Amino acid sequence: MPVEVNGKIHKSIEEAAAELGVHAKSLRSYIRDGILPEPPTVPTGLIDRRYFPDELMTKYKKLLQARRDERKKR
Repeated sequence: MPVEVNGKIHKSIEEAAAELGVHAKSLRSYIRDGILPEPPTVPTGLIDRRYFPDELMTKYKKLLQARRDERKKR
């Protein structure tokens, strides 16, 4: 489900993961483990919900590709 922030629609974690070709659980792990930077959040009721702007998705794609390339070298 997309996340609206200041009138702009951004990807949810599930949508971001699908675009990146990973499972949402993996994306959460990459963020928690510091492999990917923490995304911005927006308060929604009692929780803060992560959202993924296009510029962050571009950065994530580059970082994940570099990670894949590094693993191929092993």
